Amino acid sequence: MPDSRLNNKIRRLEDSAGLQFRIPAFCTWLLLFVCGRDRFGLWGAFDEPHVAWGTFARFVAYTGKLNWLLPRAAVPPLAILVTCAETLLGIL
Repeated sequence: MPDSRLNNKIRRLEDSAGLQFRIPAFCTWLLLFVCGRDRFGLWGAFDEPHVAWGTFARFVAYTGKLNWLLPRAAVPPLAILVTCAETLLGIL
């Protein structure tokens, strides 16, 4: 009898193990989805609630502040690369 209880507990843990990976993966996808859409102004203008960027130009300017060691000409391609990478990671 104790063995069957232990087997049932193990089986339930194995069944729920998939959720431990699916929930964080979904949250990561949602975060990448929201950030990517915010950069293109799809959530609204800059001063509206829950909007961080509002335009891609604001995101490029912030990317330049964070990467101040890079030449100015490298900042827009970096911002595009980061946005594409986050979009692709969100899709995958």
